[in-house]
Amino acid sequence: MQDFTTLFAQATAAHEAGQWQHAERAYRSILAVEPAHADALHQLGLLAYQNERFDTAIDLISRALGLSPHQAFYCNTLGGALLAAGRVKEAVASFARAVALAPASLELKNNLANALHADGALAEALALYRDLIARAPSDPDVNNNFGRALLAAGCLDEALDCFRAALAVRPDDALILSHLGNALCVKGAFDEAVTVCRKAVGLVPNSAVLLTNLGNALLGQKCIEDAVAAYETAAKADDRIAEIHKNLGIAYHMAGRPEDAAASFAKVLQFDPDDRARVALGHIYVSLGALHEAVDLFRQSLNTAPDDREVRLALGLALNDLGRHADGLAEIARGPGVAHLSLTAEQGEPPAANRRARVAGVAPNFIGSWFLKDRTLCEALIAHFEANAARHRKGTTSRGTNLSIKRATDLVIFPNDLSTPGFEPLAAYLLELQSCLRDYALQWPHLADIIPKADLVPFQIQRYRPGEHFQAPHSERMSFGLSHRVLAWMTYLNDVEAGGHTRFHNYGIEITPERGRTLIWPAEWTHMHAGEVVRRGMKYVITGWMHFPHPTA
Repeated sequence: MQDFTTLFAQATAAHEAGQWQHAERAYRSILAVEPAHADALHQLGLLAYQNERFDTAIDLISRALGLSPHQAFYCNTLGGALLAAGRVKEAVASFARAVALAPASLELKNNLANALHADGALAEALALYRDLIARAPSDPDVNNNFGRALLAAGCLDEALDCFRAALAVRPDDALILSHLGNALCVKGAFDEAVTVCRKAVGLVPNSAVLLTNLGNALLGQKCIEDAVAAYETAAKADDRIAEIHKNLGIAYHMAGRPEDAAASFAKVLQFDPDDRARVALGHIYVSLGALHEAVDLFRQSLNTAPDDREVRLALGLALNDLGRHADGLAEIARGPGVAHLSLTAEQGEPPAANRRARVAGVAPNFIGSWFLKDRTLCEALIAHFEANAARHRKGTTSRGTNLSIKRATDLVIFPNDLSTPGFEPLAAYLLELQSCLRDYALQWPHLADIIPKADLVPFQIQRYRPGEHFQAPHSERMSFGLSHRVLAWMTYLNDVEAGGHTRFHNYGIEITPERGRTLIWPAEWTHMHAGEVVRRGMKYVITGWMHFPHPTA
């Protein structure tokens, strides 16, 4: 058997020196004569792994292990190749085998913990990291990886401590700096995050990952144009990462560049059939008036997630904008649901005639006003709003989000949830609203002849802080897509210390927010109105529309 010791040593030296072509020729020359040379197979597999030829790497290293099954470092390299190829569970098994062969190796245990984290076995990964930290408390790699797992587990302060401990040993490690920046973004410390991420990018200027993390920090800092620039540079560095194009699309959208946002989300779909990107692109198409394209995207998303009520609602609204109101309301009924209010039925609360509140000003103005019979519902509805902070969103209008038009926080209520535990105050409120509607119909009897019942689609509880408003004059039926709206309604849930009144411009009427006061008015242009700026205190309202009834929903 020929001795290849010298040639193999030369090959590995060339490999370590970055002379990869020379090293590959040498490994192959050894294997041409001695196909069972396990070390040459392993090194050739390692070279393929480093060149991102993962399938080839896995094949070569597996062959090496078949010849020499007790080599821990072979198992370690194979685990790395499997992980890079997305074969995570196989990677975990390979790293576990490596640890079993060399239980004293911190590096192998660290790699196993990383693979467990990637496999979603977070508790096992954290336990292994804690053992590693106890044995090597200053190890920067262990601290960095432990920090990432802690961040995924929601242990933010511990994660920050780990990243800072790693940087105490390696202060110029760009990847650790970037991970610290990500954690600072989660904490909301965006100024510090930007500083840290800029340092990381300064160390490795052309890293798409580091530039993306900088963009995320800048976006959190509300430096939208700077974030766009960071994401654009990241995309130039590596155009194949879907996450970059998704974040760039969000930044373009926030910068008021919908066409560019649409192009970015379309790019995401080239690399990743991500339904979130598909839905985001659909919303942008709606804003651009490309309604048929939006409908197609929403339908594609529903093919994979038919129970997604948010997407079903988006589809219904887009169909409404196309004038296909029957189809649109049918989709809304199928997803978030539709509630029905009767203008004539005798069941439920009697008409609220004894609770009418006078609207001072020009008469007739067709603005109905009442006080709720049970005003304690107001506090219950505010409590429901505050208890569901995870579902809060920036105030939107039929034209999307525009803070110069409306600045508020919305909580959307789906009618299909009204029978769910926790929604009892909302169900009770709708009975009171129906009582007001029945009295409105008694005052204007012809209305009940036209629509004996009305449909309620998803409605909202809204919160306005001081300085917030819906002060752009608007009516509730401002486009063909909204022509199915008949009436608008709103109840003030609290007294407002100063400001926040509702102004009906064409009648010269201003209504001061009072706890429990409920309004119903026509959706037409005749009732253009605005919610003035809240100057002091908070303002809560519950509001929505009453539609022509769908024939079957």
